[in-house]
Amino acid sequence: MVLDNAAPEPEVLAKVKIIRLAEYETRWNDFAGVPHLYHLGNNPDHVYLFPIAMRRPGVVVLHDASLHYLVDCQTLRWGDIDGYVEALTREYGYSGALLAEQFRNHGWRETSMFYALPMNRSILARSRSVIVHSRYAMGKALAQVPEADVVSIPHHIAPAALANDHVPQADARRRIGADQDELLLISLGFVTGAKRIDCILRSLARLRGKLPPFRYIIAGAAQPDQYDVQADIRRLGLEDRVTVTGYLSESLFFDYVAAADVVLNLRYPTGGETSGTLIRALGTGACTVVVDHGPFAEIPDGAAVKLAWGSDFEERLERSLLELAHAPDQRRQIGEAARAYIRDAHAIQRSAAAYRDVILAAQNKPEEPWAVSAAWEFATPSSHEAALSRLGVVKVQPGDLWWRQAAVPVKSDPIQVVTCLPHAASTQYMADLFGHIRETVQNVHRAQLIKALTQRYRRSCDLLLVAQPIEAVDRFWDLLVQANRALSFGGLLVLDLWQDDKDNTPPELAHPEDIDALLLRAGFRLRRRWIGPDDVSFALDLADPEGWQREPHAEGCWQAVKISEFIAPPDHWSHNKVAKLSQRVITDRADASLSSVEA
Repeated sequence: MVLDNAAPEPEVLAKVKIIRLAEYETRWNDFAGVPHLYHLGNNPDHVYLFPIAMRRPGVVVLHDASLHYLVDCQTLRWGDIDGYVEALTREYGYSGALLAEQFRNHGWRETSMFYALPMNRSILARSRSVIVHSRYAMGKALAQVPEADVVSIPHHIAPAALANDHVPQADARRRIGADQDELLLISLGFVTGAKRIDCILRSLARLRGKLPPFRYIIAGAAQPDQYDVQADIRRLGLEDRVTVTGYLSESLFFDYVAAADVVLNLRYPTGGETSGTLIRALGTGACTVVVDHGPFAEIPDGAAVKLAWGSDFEERLERSLLELAHAPDQRRQIGEAARAYIRDAHAIQRSAAAYRDVILAAQNKPEEPWAVSAAWEFATPSSHEAALSRLGVVKVQPGDLWWRQAAVPVKSDPIQVVTCLPHAASTQYMADLFGHIRETVQNVHRAQLIKALTQRYRRSCDLLLVAQPIEAVDRFWDLLVQANRALSFGGLLVLDLWQDDKDNTPPELAHPEDIDALLLRAGFRLRRRWIGPDDVSFALDLADPEGWQREPHAEGCWQAVKISEFIAPPDHWSHNKVAKLSQRVITDRADASLSSVEA
């Protein structure tokens, strides 16, 4: 077990060895062949795991279908706005970049983003397998990354819950100081807005004269930054009926569950989490009320009171509370059904066996390509001009701008290169000029390019070079989409495009910024763009957008890096000012490290 350096020492089984993060990273190579199991959820204590899970993929137990709050803990918690912007852009490409700039410039961020933008695409795609605890979470994960290997394994019932089963209610009430004759309602866990404590308080205020004498105990730590529960208690005049305990030890937690007549575990909206406190309460036979939504809808009818969410939710809640308050036999029946269901479907032996099967299957999977490890190096003007002199290049042909402008690295670590070049000489330039190992350079015929990218190069291509005439915009868009799927993260896309006949240029691509915008929407960040006539010298860093229209045979070269797998199809093919402005913002903030490498 690997713990963060500052994490407290846990109580574990005698056979479990604990090491700290610093030791793990020092001994990185020692653990290369060891299966890895990561537990990730929206908890600051999980922040240290995320970068390790990305570097060394394994089996990820995804406790929350949305990890947006975890990303906040990694970035905004420490004032790292740039890190948050980068993460949002990586997860959602063009759309994420727009939201990121909105947040950076104005601090605008809708609460719904935490549910609508789960920020889990990278970890889902990177992991060998993903374990979730409900069919709902499984569907949410596959909606983000359909090709991910996602398995639903029920959240196990903890042994401590089994040990605290059938605790006499009267004894539990004495230990927590509760009145034996009151109707005792309890909510468990951290006090957050999503647990709809506000709905419960309003309902209890309206039911005060209709219910028998009652007490409502909120058994968990308040979080005033998320929901000021004390303010609502005072506003509704419930100080004499409602208690907030603060954080509870495990033994006290089970006493409160055993003492309760009804456990209220309401969550809406949900991040796809399966509540561990709910599983424990159900497993010890508590009569529980839940929202009939998300993972909680999967509880069998009869094992909990399931209330549909809607504008009349509080009316439904009040009717259920009135009914349960006067029906102790019904409460016992619901609790027994819950106990039987959890003991079967959520038995720890079944969960452990399922975990073992997933880990063994994942261990036999080859690691799939993900990110470029190459350290790109580009030619200086003098070295490039010298190389051209040695080659004795006389005639410049369309499709040669990429090497005349040194848009492709001169060398790197061994990489997978895919090219689509108009004449055989260009392939020779690729191998001889830039020193790439010939066996790693695959040249694909233009007619077969999109098909080859679709079928053969899923995230395995580090550098994709395409030189071709401008073509129909829909086919060009297909090329960009498949280029994204073929390239690794950080992979380089180089496009060399020219106009055979100006009259045949698609109007949607009549300006270089049209291509800039499509690159951005297809998950790329533009690094360089050269536009000019055939006689442009490498020594001139020419970026003349008007040359695209002035010259009958103008040629352009785009150099872009893959920064996201999120594809945002254009609303329409014509260029718009919003896309232009967004591209300028993103391009202006290109990595200083990339600029220094190119210099």
